[in-house]
Amino acid sequence: EEAEKYVKVVAERKGWTIDELADRTVPAAGFEDDLTLDLDYGPRKLVAHLRPDFSIELKDENGKPLKSLPEPRKDDDPEKAKAAKKTLSTAKSDLKKLVAQQTTRLYEAMCTERDWTSGDWQTYLLRHPVVGRLCQRLVWGVHDGTRIVKTFRPLDDGTLTDENDEQFVMPADVRLRLAHGSLVSPESSAAWTRHLADYEVQPLFGQFGRPAYVLPADKQDAAALTDFEGHLIEAFKLRGLATRLGYTRGPAQDGGWFYEYEKTLAGMGLKVVLRFSGNGMPEENRTVALMGLHFMPTGGEAAGMSFDRPGVPLGEAPGVLLSECYHDLATIAAAGSGYDADWQKTVGV
Repeated sequence: EEAEKYVKVVAERKGWTIDELADRTVPAAGFEDDLTLDLDYGPRKLVAHLRPDFSIELKDENGKPLKSLPEPRKDDDPEKAKAAKKTLSTAKSDLKKLVAQQTTRLYEAMCTERDWTSGDWQTYLLRHPVVGRLCQRLVWGVHDGTRIVKTFRPLDDGTLTDENDEQFVMPADVRLRLAHGSLVSPESSAAWTRHLADYEVQPLFGQFGRPAYVLPADKQDAAALTDFEGHLIEAFKLRGLATRLGYTRGPAQDGGWFYEYEKTLAGMGLKVVLRFSGNGMPEENRTVALMGLHFMPTGGEAAGMSFDRPGVPLGEAPGVLLSECYHDLATIAAAGSGYDADWQKTVGV
């Protein structure tokens, strides 16, 4: 909490949002802008190169590939060689964490429909040694304030392409956001799906393929998505799917039982709460029932509200976030045994 307070102070002093501050302070696991990391052995320097898939290629002082860092030679500095091995080990560990963290941040940005100026996007995302590689596995859109008017993807040579393999030149002073199936036409979604498959690009996460979910007019003020209430599933299967979708187990309550899986969207100050009939600790693979999904603020008194009084009406949630959450529920429900009209009796609620 103390760290968060000072982060907010710095952001406010600079006139940035928390997300903008985060963009400007992303580490690079030691790699330079040219995607290299120097490893000093004293008289000679070896080099680690960052590959597109985030694996690391080692080369000796003559540019010859190495399978691993060699033992120091007689004329090498043994202390520097030892430090170089530690540097490489730390870089590998930091890189793994960094990729996971920034993938989560970009997914959150898509869900919350965050946008960037084209200048900030190019400076802090595209040109970053690690984040820039992640950007290449995503489809982006030029946004005019009401809709996405053009989509594109960065290539590893620094150029941009559209879904028809034609070069796209970034206009000045436009705003960008991540594309999503609910924000573009079905034709555009299909074209990008083909493009990514044709070029064997492994998407960082799914942007297309799920049909857009549109909240019915009579549910704008609803407290929770309850379309799959009463659908049964094994507790361990629920846990596995929820974890894969980015949710973590909620806090235990009286009697050591928990009833929620959560996903925090820090930049938006929002928490997604997936509610089910509950499981005890230690967990058992009992049959449980889905109950619903709602949104909670992450700070202040509202953060402690119960499932019956969540803080954010569904109609106020970003459309992409709502669509993604609806399909999270649908995915989990489809893996179970279906709806049970007597679900409360079945699971013992």
